[in-house]
Amino acid sequence: MGTCVPTADETTFLVNYLKENNPHNLAVIALAFEKHADKPSADKAIRTYKQRLEMPYEVVYAGANKKESAAKSLPMLKEVSYLPLLFLDKMTGRENSHRI
Repeated sequence: MGTCVPTADETTFLVNYLKENNPHNLAVIALAFEKHADKPSADKAIRTYKQRLEMPYEVVYAGANKKESAAKSLPMLKEVSYLPLLFLDKMTGRENSHRI
């Protein structure tokens, strides 16, 4: 996700899903890929975005909003062809990704 790209649809879906279903066996962590070159500015944008959308899960700065940053942050994926990316890691250890 990123505060400067149109990821609100994915965020809104996750926020609503978590509120409506209250799944105790699901953890959500968002990786934010930001346009800001410095971490303090990125962290400020992330905090504002998280508060505005009432995100009940952790958001972590993961780098610049470039496919290369996502590939570096998620080396277990074969390829990152597009951001945003919804990545699901099942408890069985099987990894899946779904492009939104």
